[in-house]
Amino acid sequence: MRDSISRRKFYIYAVAVIAAGLFSELYIASAVRDNHIRTRIILVTSLALIVTWGFSAWQTERLRRLLKQITDFSRSLSRGEIDKKLVLQRAGEFNEIADNLTSMSFNLQGMMKQSEEERSRLNVILRSVPDALLIIDVKGAVTLSSSSVRDFFGDIPVTGVHFIEVVRNHEFSDLIDAVKKSHLPGMTECALEVPTEKHLTVRVSPLFYKESELSGFVAVFHDITEIKKLEQVRKDFVANVSHELKTPITAIKGFADTLLDGALSDRDNAERFVMTIKANSERINALIDDLMTISKVELGVIKVEKTLLDIQSVFENIVEIFKDKAVAKKLYLKVEGSPDIQQIEADRNRLIQVLTNLVGNAIKFTETGGVTFGIKQENGKVFLFVEDTGIGVPDKYVSRLGERFFRVDPARSRKMGGTGLGLAIVKHLVKAHGWSMQVDSSPGEGTKVKIIL
Repeated sequence: MRDSISRRKFYIYAVAVIAAGLFSELYIASAVRDNHIRTRIILVTSLALIVTWGFSAWQTERLRRLLKQITDFSRSLSRGEIDKKLVLQRAGEFNEIADNLTSMSFNLQGMMKQSEEERSRLNVILRSVPDALLIIDVKGAVTLSSSSVRDFFGDIPVTGVHFIEVVRNHEFSDLIDAVKKSHLPGMTECALEVPTEKHLTVRVSPLFYKESELSGFVAVFHDITEIKKLEQVRKDFVANVSHELKTPITAIKGFADTLLDGALSDRDNAERFVMTIKANSERINALIDDLMTISKVELGVIKVEKTLLDIQSVFENIVEIFKDKAVAKKLYLKVEGSPDIQQIEADRNRLIQVLTNLVGNAIKFTETGGVTFGIKQENGKVFLFVEDTGIGVPDKYVSRLGERFFRVDPARSRKMGGTGLGLAIVKHLVKAHGWSMQVDSSPGEGTKVKIIL
């Protein structure tokens, strides 16, 4: 038995009696040893393969589970569920990925919160802006609007529609085209008929997301309807005052020139001319007094000082003022009171001024019948009233009673010496008392004015 270092084999040598069998025994011993080693190698290799396969299967399952957790977390982020944290067990090299994804989730959460706060601030601004604001893209679609847009243009769809569907006005459309070409802000006025008649100013400015790339427009609309109305009232006022003053001044000048040209020697005509001059000067004086009164009332210069007063004494004062005029026109002048109402709170002088205007107008425009005024209580409401049997007012003009210089029949009113300011003064004095006025009238049947206390 001996080791072979050169061939790395272990040999068993047996010396048989028969010399010829020596090599045969040596071969059999070597073969036995090779089979034993081969068996051990196969066993070791098989065991190694089994262990490797098991480890690979475990590692694959581990990776699959980790990847599934990462995938599920990524999907939750894509759905907006950003308030979660990715925790991996025994993740090894995947822990860095988990930390990065969790950090990204927290960053997204912060950015979403900041974006929500900015959106809330923007919504507050858009709700509080009194003017109508439209953000329009380059294709003309409205992408954002303030809540007041519906007050301007009606309850219609706004976001996502073309601006011409919201603002049906060619001046605005032309302004958008001009700003689109020039890349410079522009401004214009436009009038709308629906949902109600409005006058607007609109300013359009270009929007740039990049330095020279136009991305849209911002349009701001401001309602100037009341300003336009006030301008028209001012123009009408100047025109009416000029007309009201020009007529009597022309008459005064004409009769004065006639007198200077020699009519002074004609006593009868001279006296008539002088009376005409006097009447026209009184008309001018009355007009100026009424203008000053209505201006003072509107400016608050005339203060209403309410006191508890005897209403019957006020009525007696009015009767004393107009009884001669009523008799001259053969009209009755009656007072109707309520026994339950003897006193009211009012400014005596202003109340007399109100009733003087109303009763005076009633007598002026009544040819037959008469005028009744007083105080009543109906359905729990107390009201003063003036009722006549005069010519009445057509329905279409009733709502305009109380406008300055408004007359249903201008020629008739001027002939009777009216300035067109009496009812306007009444309207303002009634309002200053905190009362309201109601007019009911029919042509040929008369007029009834109620002052609800």
